[in-house]
Amino acid sequence: MRPFVVEFPVALQPIYHLPCFPMSKDTNPPATKAEIEAMMDSIGRHQIKMDRWAKQQLEAHEKSSEGIRESIQRFEKRFDEKLDRSLDEMKRHLGVLMEEIRHDLVGAGRDEVSSLVDSKIDHEVRLLRLERSVGIVA
Repeated sequence: MRPFVVEFPVALQPIYHLPCFPMSKDTNPPATKAEIEAMMDSIGRHQIKMDRWAKQQLEAHEKSSEGIRESIQRFEKRFDEKLDRSLDEMKRHLGVLMEEIRHDLVGAGRDEVSSLVDSKIDHEVRLLRLERSVGIVA
């Protein structure tokens, strides 16, 4: 049988030509009420099976996700413990550094004070020498 093609004017021609086939003649009798009920019962049974299957899949997924959730919680706990230990260690190191810096500053202050005292004594000695050489005695 040759397909039936619709001819459009050139301005309205579609880009693709799709063949149109005439509808086949259905010789089957229409479905009876009993056949429709049987088909509906079959669909209902399949729906019940699908619901059971979906419920089983959901339960399996929840069990596996619970295991994953527990693993994540264990990981977070270990991470928090390590972080706390690291923070404590960093605080301890910082305390040691601060003590060393304080000690160095105290020592530097003493050195500066002693150098100032030394320079004061040097100036006093020089002044006394100058006073003696000029003849002014204090």
